[in-house]
Amino acid sequence: AWLKHMHPDDLEHVYSLWEQAQKTGNGFERECRLRHHSGEYRWVLMMVCHQLQEGFDQWYVTCTDIHQRLTEYHETADSLKAHTDMLDVSVDCIKIVRPNGTVSHMNKSGCVALLGQERVKKFDMPWLSLLPEEVRQRGQRAINDAVKGKNARFAGMSTFGGKTQYWDNILTPVKNENGETINILCVSRDVTLQRV
Repeated sequence: AWLKHMHPDDLEHVYSLWEQAQKTGNGFERECRLRHHSGEYRWVLMMVCHQLQEGFDQWYVTCTDIHQRLTEYHETADSLKAHTDMLDVSVDCIKIVRPNGTVSHMNKSGCVALLGQERVKKFDMPWLSLLPEEVRQRGQRAINDAVKGKNARFAGMSTFGGKTQYWDNILTPVKNENGETINILCVSRDVTLQRV
């Protein structure tokens, strides 16, 4: 009767795994919620294994309490999604640039302006290679200054689909506890209208 303690949202899937395990003799592992003696549901890692002992089927079910770890994980994931959503509504192009000049993250506005697509699954491209050659040297000087721990700024431009845009780029070093620059936050504001 242990299944009656399962959270209703997890019951159908776990029951299906349990039926399949009994047919095949193969165990399974699953994160799910069980009702605690206090009445609340807690996340557990359920491991079900099968052994044949003296001709009898023996099933072993162990549940390891992972409630705190999983709750913290979900809170972190929700917080990260909120931050990403907040960055994505900005009209500014916001990027995280590594000290070596490669892009590790870019918001939606940046992806559209520089790459022509709303979502990019993998970055790691050199940021300055996305810009016209005439602004790359200024950009590299700004990156070098940010790596040294200084705020930096440079006037840039981009061309995509035959359209030229002008940008005011502000680079802010993100430092670790030893004062070393581990990332650079770059906010690029479209100043094209001010240029024409």
